[in-house]
Amino acid sequence: MYNHKADVWSIGCLFYELLTGFMPFFGTSHADLRNNLNKGTYKIPKTVQLSLEGVAFLNSCLKYNPNERLSWQQLCDHSYI
Repeated sequence: MYNHKADVWSIGCLFYELLTGFMPFFGTSHADLRNNLNKGTYKIPKTVQLSLEGVAFLNSCLKYNPNERLSWQQLCDHSYI
């Protein structure tokens, strides 16, 4: 079901792409991409300087399970923001 948590995911993806110039998740095929999304793992390049609060914010937005993602209120109240 689509709700605001999908938008929080999108904010995390955009934030990651603005920081790195790359998408957080990729694959060589649709199946590979789906598998990488399901794993929910991504790496922040060592060349990107991001505070621990920034990393925590990004991680909270890019949780695969929507129930574990930030709500709008939590997003607005996050110390990184």
